[in-house]
Amino acid sequence: MPRTTVMLVGLSPQVKGLQWQADQTLRIGSSYSQDVVLHDRTVSPAHAEVLFTGQDWRLRDLNSAQGTFLNGGRVGPVPQELHEHDVIRCGGQSLLVTGLGHRDPLAGSEVLAAAGDSIPTLAGAVLTKARARPTQFGRMVSPLDSPGGESLLCLADVVAETVDVRNGYERGHSRRVMGYSALLAEEFRLSAHERHQIQLAALLRDVGTIFIDDVILREASILTLHQLDIIKGHPIEGAALLASLPGLDALAPVVRAHHECWDGLGYPDGKRRDQVCLAARIIAVADAFDAMICDRPYRGARSPHEAFDELTELSGRQFDPECVRVFHALRPRIEELMAQAAEGSKWVGVAS
Repeated sequence: MPRTTVMLVGLSPQVKGLQWQADQTLRIGSSYSQDVVLHDRTVSPAHAEVLFTGQDWRLRDLNSAQGTFLNGGRVGPVPQELHEHDVIRCGGQSLLVTGLGHRDPLAGSEVLAAAGDSIPTLAGAVLTKARARPTQFGRMVSPLDSPGGESLLCLADVVAETVDVRNGYERGHSRRVMGYSALLAEEFRLSAHERHQIQLAALLRDVGTIFIDDVILREASILTLHQLDIIKGHPIEGAALLASLPGLDALAPVVRAHHECWDGLGYPDGKRRDQVCLAARIIAVADAFDAMICDRPYRGARSPHEAFDELTELSGRQFDPECVRVFHALRPRIEELMAQAAEGSKWVGVAS
């Protein structure tokens, strides 16, 4: 029997939790004349349309400037079929497809409730999507040069953006960490598959923070020892979450180890030197550098010059000396990526 209703739920921070429901058509855009109004300069006045064909729900692009994407793949004017838990991206805004066939507005939120009240919308959606449709999700975990290979990176990017904003970082923090990590992986001559895995791990490294209370994440004063212990548990939580998802389990050891230190004084396992995988050592340098140049609740941003100097100072203690050396050697390209990010480029440093 055809499903005669659809619901869209906002995923991006600006629209998180907002819901739109219709029986026939939902037009998406930045104009107030649209059914789903997204206030974002990357969204066209009339951007995309969700429509019921009489048999199923479909999505089509309305000749938008930035494009419409369904699970990471670009959608044209020819309508494409929608399924429960699909992710639509219009410009910089993302929406979850849910509630297909339900008239009760609360029924469409079951995917969110299944993940728990403390988990942001998108992380719960991706978790549910992966478990409900493992075959499709598995196809998304493919190399970037294969059909649909960028899809999972797109989903991971939206998860990362949600996590960044919740953790008090400016938008794009994890995207830049991914870009720096991709450059380092390329310089270390890692395979295309290894580079792809590092990009995903860089984006999803802090997904474990979805289990931490907002009050702790945004605390501007000195944390208590108990609060610090909770913060230090996020690599374990993130690794456990990824290990439960088809196609992402290989990322779990990298995510678990991205706060380990070269001298063995990191967490959660106190591993040292080559006991920590190269991917985690690469991400640790990239993550620390970008964190230094971001404003945080408890301190102001450092300059890039100061951040490069601090990496040098911590080389051989917190960071793998070879990773720091290569990062310095890549400084012109790192600064180029920073400029691209400042101009609003979506994917920076994606290794092919």
